[in-house]
Amino acid sequence: RVLIDGEPAGTEDWFEFKVGQLECLLEVDREEARLVMQQLLVLYPELGPEPHRSCLNDMAGALGLAGTAP
Repeated sequence: RVLIDGEPAGTEDWFEFKVGQLECLLEVDREEARLVMQQLLVLYPELGPEPHRSCLNDMAGALGLAGTAP
């Protein structure tokens, strides 16, 4: 979370750190991961640039949330 807070929101590095945060949350707290992903989908429905978009889209699917269009 410290890495995410240190980057301007929506930048490529920010999305990279967001992927890492969600990967960790998926391991330790799926409900928190779901909440973070729901917020991300509202704020950034396109889920950022590739390769982060595909990874975040896959995580959204694993959490039972609709990600971006394929």
